[in-house]
Amino acid sequence: MSATWTLFDDGGRRLEVLVGAPPIRNLRGSIAWAPIPQEFLPSIGQIATIWAQFEASFMQMLKAMVVANGTQNDPWERIFFDKKLTRFRAEADCAFRYYPLIAIHLKRITSWAEFLQPRRNLIVHGKIDLRVIVKHDDPAMEPEATLYLQISGRDTKAKRDIVQLFSLSELEDLASDLAHLNGAICDFHYPNPQVPGLAWQDKLALLDFLRTNHQGHHSMPATT
Repeated sequence: MSATWTLFDDGGRRLEVLVGAPPIRNLRGSIAWAPIPQEFLPSIGQIATIWAQFEASFMQMLKAMVVANGTQNDPWERIFFDKKLTRFRAEADCAFRYYPLIAIHLKRITSWAEFLQPRRNLIVHGKIDLRVIVKHDDPAMEPEATLYLQISGRDTKAKRDIVQLFSLSELEDLASDLAHLNGAICDFHYPNPQVPGLAWQDKLALLDFLRTNHQGHHSMPATT
């Protein structure tokens, strides 16, 4: 199901945009769909769900290191994610002090997550508006209209407002980057010798570490 939005560019040209809309069930009053074109929805859903899976695996690894290091008494479960990243790095240095390549690899994942998280947060938690940018490069050609999501939010750490444009390809690239991040940490739970990263022996050592120190270790999809 979809709804149609009619937009106009600066020159008054009309543009019809299909906005994704789920089936209506138990309708009790007025409804208002988010101004998101249908083709953008899969990437937004992937960005939200892949990060959720990554964070669950991240927390499993953090909990296993906390148990192994005997640091359970220091609060860690309800702190902000940036603080969890700092705690994760410190726990990795302690838990894998005799396996420096594992500690370095784990901290590389935290740096990757730290880089990707702000854009994920903005997309998932920000205010979304639809914007059309029209290019008139060649007067003899029809103007080229490109749809963007203009997303605004608040950077609480920097205490400043953020406004960022996302094209469809940029959302797809972010979803792909998050999938690679998720694959890197899922590979600890169910290692695949064909996935690059750590040596096979180190992957098996991490798997044994998780099984030993995290009772809630559970099945997850294999990485490819």
